[in-house]
Amino acid sequence: MEHIDKKEFDKIREAENWLYNYKSTKAGIESLKEEYEVLSEVKNTAIQLSLLESRINNMERKIKQIDRALDQALTNIEKEIIKYACIEGMYYYEFTYKVYKSERQCKRIKKMALEKIAIALGL
Repeated sequence: MEHIDKKEFDKIREAENWLYNYKSTKAGIESLKEEYEVLSEVKNTAIQLSLLESRINNMERKIKQIDRALDQALTNIEKEIIKYACIEGMYYYEFTYKVYKSERQCKRIKKMALEKIAIALGL
């Protein structure tokens, strides 16, 4: 069995966490943009606007990195499994028939895909 050290495991776990929070991050960006618009109409909020803008930019940058990792680093089957398992939060039994793989194969493919994503995200 292949040995993964703690540092490498932490990188993979961080990539997985970003994927699990992908939809929430996108929703958060939209909420922050709405808040930014409301605050921009009020005077004396330059510091708050600057902080909001910084948060929006950081979140958008991470979403772009994830999108790039999904599009450029993964095969189609890896992308589907990551989408179902991480982004959509589905259980394996809910999607294995869609990708024509067993649960064991899906878990192995997901693990390899997460390693690729961690590298693509620069973790």
